[in-house]
Amino acid sequence: MRDKQSFWDASASVPLCIYQDSSQRARQIFRKYPDPVVWWATLAEARSAFARAARVESADANEHARALRRLHALSNSWREVDPVNALRERALQLLDSHPLRTGDAFQLAAALAWCNENPRHRVFVCFDDRLATVAEDVGFKVIKA
Repeated sequence: MRDKQSFWDASASVPLCIYQDSSQRARQIFRKYPDPVVWWATLAEARSAFARAARVESADANEHARALRRLHALSNSWREVDPVNALRERALQLLDSHPLRTGDAFQLAAALAWCNENPRHRVFVCFDDRLATVAEDVGFKVIKA
């Protein structure tokens, strides 16, 4: 199943659960790579995105509830990269060498841990331009919106 496995940043996971302009593209990618690997905090990042959508009224209560159900189902199928001290150290290194935000450094460090620091031919699904650029720079095959 390795050829169907890919690392999914929260920016690509969220549109699978709640409608965004990139939702159709996210579903298309998910059909090709149905075995997602995510960072341990992706569940919290997604919940934050849903709550933000509800606060700015781009999602009503029903859509918010559907998004939570979809996220729960999706999270039952994905693999998570757990937080460990070595991953934090790798995230710190990435912050020193690349223009990343803290959360993105953890996402990328988790992806690098998933592939044992060998990103060549490994898929990184990301809809955030800054993170996608750095993921490409370190060697991932990046798929974006």
